[in-house]
Amino acid sequence: MPHPAIDVVLETRSMLLHDLVHYAVEGAEGLTDGFWGLLAGGASLADLRDPDAITPEVWERLLRIERRVARLQGALARGGPEEEAARTLLRAVRGAWAATSQGRSLELSWPPSSPRVVQAPA
Repeated sequence: MPHPAIDVVLETRSMLLHDLVHYAVEGAEGLTDGFWGLLAGGASLADLRDPDAITPEVWERLLRIERRVARLQGALARGGPEEEAARTLLRAVRGAWAATSQGRSLELSWPPSSPRVVQAPA
């Protein structure tokens, strides 16, 4: 089922990196019940911020994934080793983001495939 595009302006570049690390970790491991999988399944960003909109089991899974994302993001900041599959996907996504010039946007699909740089909608 097609999901409407979500257009979000992030407050900081660190939030963008955090969300891209989520994408890499969840995508590399085929996690369908993480942040990106829930969005692709129809959950809204508001749902993911509302404890009453998500079951305790889903919250627990999200917290486990969040801890893994935090470890990988910390390893990236220290230049240390990180999970190979997630690192490979993250490298592809960050490379596509770096190639995204002003007036263009980065389009990510779920489950992950090749990231695409596209003309931003007018």
